Amino acid sequence: MGGLAWLLPVTARANEALGGRLEGDLAVSIEAGVSEAVGPAPYQGEALALRAGLLYVQTVGLTLRYDEGLGVEALPMRRVVTGLVELRPLFWARFANDLERGPTWLDLFVDSTHVSLGLYDAFPQARYCPRSRGCQDVGMHLGLGVELPLLPRANAPFIGLRAALRWSLEDRSLARPPGSDGGAPVTGLLTLTLGYRHLFETHLVDLGDEVAH
Repeated sequence: MGGLAWLLPVTARANEALGGRLEGDLAVSIEAGVSEAVGPAPYQGEALALRAGLLYVQTVGLTLRYDEGLGVEALPMRRVVTGLVELRPLFWARFANDLERGPTWLDLFVDSTHVSLGLYDAFPQARYCPRSRGCQDVGMHLGLGVELPLLPRANAPFIGLRAALRWSLEDRSLARPPGSDGGAPVTGLLTLTLGYRHLFETHLVDLGDEVAH
């Protein structure tokens, strides 16, 4: 047996109660929705938000996010690409302490709580990019989120709700109004998405081999 299997013997009934989360060690998800930037004017506005993610053994993941501004006349950061590392610490801690008591959809919701940290690369509108500065903005993204499953299964659609803070790391290439003396302010970000996640068995951790047939 590999990985965590020798520590956590799993029966078919237990796996079913967990919503099938041990049927695979790698979860792939795609999402689409809208985001709302919250901050001092003109750091406000809506954007189309697309996300694609990988989640390993329900704990650590990588996410690529793309935001395309809607009503871009009011939003300096017209297009933003973000790479994130995601951590979901609750599932194994609750499972090991026999706290997965159901209902399954509630366990899935609680265990979906995650924090994420990464870098964004933004491409502001031209009018926010004087020639004395570059027309690109790189910064940090810190987020917190949950997912509401629409079915009591790991392989199922879900609604994602996330909040984040973004701040620039650039001294000269700041997406800020012309004539502004200060740096780009910290911007809040709220995101609502509809997504789907599917589990795959890669055999990096052979939890599936412990499931009773």
